[in-house]
Amino acid sequence: DYQMGAAAHSVPADKLPPED
Repeated sequence: DYQMGAAAHSVPADKLPPED
């Protein structure tokens, strides 16, 4: 996982908004 949210997805965190 790259950062928060990334562990819950299969894509890098910079491809999606922060979920925290």
